[in-house]
Amino acid sequence: MQTQTETPVYNELDKSWKTTCKVLFGREVGELNLFQEWLASQNPRLAHAPSSLTGKDITYFITDYCEGSKRASLDEVWKLKKFPALSINEIKDVDSLVEAIQDRAYYTGDVVLGNSKFIEASSNCKDSYYVLGSGAISDSKYICNSARLKECEFAFGCDGVGESRFQARGYEGYRLMRCLEAWKSQTSSDCYYVNGVLDSSNCMFCFNVRNKRYAIGNLELPKEKYLSIKQGLVAEMAEQLEKKHSLPSLVEIVGKCKGHGYREILPELKKLEKAAKPDMAKIESIFGNTTEMLLGKRLGGIDGYSDWLRKHVLKMDVGKSIISGKPMLLADYSNYLLYPRNRLVTMLEAEYIGDHLRLDPAEAEKLSFASISEGISKIAYLSPEFFFGENINVTECSTQYQSMNAYRSPGASFTKNTAYSFWPRKGDCIFGSSMAFECFFCINCYYSENLNRCFEVDSSKSCSDSYYLHNCENVRSSMLCFNAKNLAYAVGNTVVGKEQFGRAKRMLLEWANEKLARKKEVPLSIFDVGCRQ
Repeated sequence: MQTQTETPVYNELDKSWKTTCKVLFGREVGELNLFQEWLASQNPRLAHAPSSLTGKDITYFITDYCEGSKRASLDEVWKLKKFPALSINEIKDVDSLVEAIQDRAYYTGDVVLGNSKFIEASSNCKDSYYVLGSGAISDSKYICNSARLKECEFAFGCDGVGESRFQARGYEGYRLMRCLEAWKSQTSSDCYYVNGVLDSSNCMFCFNVRNKRYAIGNLELPKEKYLSIKQGLVAEMAEQLEKKHSLPSLVEIVGKCKGHGYREILPELKKLEKAAKPDMAKIESIFGNTTEMLLGKRLGGIDGYSDWLRKHVLKMDVGKSIISGKPMLLADYSNYLLYPRNRLVTMLEAEYIGDHLRLDPAEAEKLSFASISEGISKIAYLSPEFFFGENINVTECSTQYQSMNAYRSPGASFTKNTAYSFWPRKGDCIFGSSMAFECFFCINCYYSENLNRCFEVDSSKSCSDSYYLHNCENVRSSMLCFNAKNLAYAVGNTVVGKEQFGRAKRMLLEWANEKLARKKEVPLSIFDVGCRQ
């Protein structure tokens, strides 16, 4: 990974890094560039490509775009000359249609939107200041080597964090303050190496607990005793960070734990899990309705299309609880795939363990960061699950927020009727999509918001009844459009009228349905249509 030095953005973030270290460790530990490799090591890697227009380096948070395609930065695409009209009458089939739009298919990087300034080597940033080497950042400032942050300040090496300040290496967190290696935790402060901690403060090496104060290894201590032990552990961390420019991650530490403390409460744990059988008929019915609406043909047997639907959705794996054997979805988000399989438990099991297992005072006093795995083995269990509110017929969705009829969709938030999607939020009837917010009746749509009845759409906003769009806004009843605004009945950025658009759409759907019938997939995505040979 390249590090940036001696630029105004880097210099400002170097100051912010030193401030953050003083908050976390009581002192500085070195220049920011010495730690950037470590900070970025567990976050999504950004991609880089030269501009096809100017040759300058462009940063991409979205890395699916096919090699060999034309590239441009966001500030360049709006300066492109107007393309000549597309003669739709000369188009005889899908291959000739796709070939005809190749000259106008530029994939856009360096995406910086809204009221943003001082953004460097980053993309998909909105209303943010002083951002370096990061992607998918909104309403934030002083951010380095991070991804998918919202309303954060002073965040270094974080992924999937919201409304937090002074964070280093934090993953899937919300409303956290002054934390190091805080994983899957919320509304907590002054925490070091924790997982599943809620509504707590001043915690170190705690797992699956809530409402704790001055706790080490799930054990609450008198304030002075806690601060004394914390001082020694934090000093060890700072010394190692200063010498090696890195610290082990929480999952590395937990992965080295040996022995299991839960065995003493095993009879109670076995009573917790009652597996609910999913109602797949509802998922199938909704999938059929959506495919019929978008493709003109009703598809059934959604799992038969899983490879196609999840091709450009983040990787998903299935782990099992070491206690009950219950399967749980782990997604390639906020490092859930790194959770050691020999320490996995369900959320209910994790909460019960957190309530009933803790270090004793002598064990807490003996803790050393150098041998921390041995010291916390009896309490260190991780769950990839988090459920909030009422969730109905939600299956293999590791994070669930008040959702219904969701299947194999990590991060389902206030959504209903979805499958094989990542983080569908406030939507309905979403399949094979990633970060589709407030979208309805969409298949294979990515990093977009406010879409209605769309298929293969990427990085777009407020579009409807369209197929194969990239970086479009307010585009309606159109197809194969790139970097366009305010179009209707357009093909390849050219307005062709309702009749000609209908002809092109029928041709596309006939071709797509023939491929689906034979191969269970459409062998053309928005990510590779720009370099289709």
